[in-house]
Amino acid sequence: MAAAGVEVANLANNHAMDFGFEAMLDGRENLKAVGVAPVGVGANIEEAYEPVVMEIRGWTVAVIGSGGVNPDTGSWLAQDDRPGMTHGNDTESIADAIRQASETADLVFVTAHWGEEGSYTVRSFERRQAEAWIDAGADGIFGHHQHKLQTLELYNDRPIAFGLGNFVWQAYPQDSKRTAIAQFVYEPDGRVGACLVPVVIERTGHPVIQDPTAPVCSPLGPATSPGTCGESRVYC
Repeated sequence: MAAAGVEVANLANNHAMDFGFEAMLDGRENLKAVGVAPVGVGANIEEAYEPVVMEIRGWTVAVIGSGGVNPDTGSWLAQDDRPGMTHGNDTESIADAIRQASETADLVFVTAHWGEEGSYTVRSFERRQAEAWIDAGADGIFGHHQHKLQTLELYNDRPIAFGLGNFVWQAYPQDSKRTAIAQFVYEPDGRVGACLVPVVIERTGHPVIQDPTAPVCSPLGPATSPGTCGESRVYC
């Protein structure tokens, strides 16, 4: 993953505790050891909600991990004195983390494990969450879990990729092969570009961009549809 360019990984998901808290924290350390920054889980609540902060081309960028697929008992959630994951179903807890990160970061992103598995439809709960998080200061949201590609939308001129389907995954059933990479582009003058780059998962399970020669997403004007960022690169 690190050699392929992955810089941040959200560990707050429905497999976070497959082998218990100790293994979850071990996975976190394994990522750090190879240069991939983990988000969404930690040894306590402070560490779980702590964003990764990076400097990219003069911009300070913060990434927060939200884990919305976890037992209703709360047994996987991080506490002051217990390891675990962020409470992605608690909209306000993630909003608080966004507001804190916004105090020092130029851009704040949320990587959100949410939604109904196997569904192409965005649920109203996730849409309300996304809007609340952007209202709190998020500049973009990357959603995942559904194993199906869902829509890319704008809210207050900020992009939301509700469900990014699969990436490194088995190439069946047929509809699971069709997926995308969400690309968000931010310009110093405030313009934002957003599109989904078409990808197909090949027989060996690896993702292949369909048109690597196409230009990147163009910046969009205020309240412009994401679908205008280049027809050759868009799944909307």
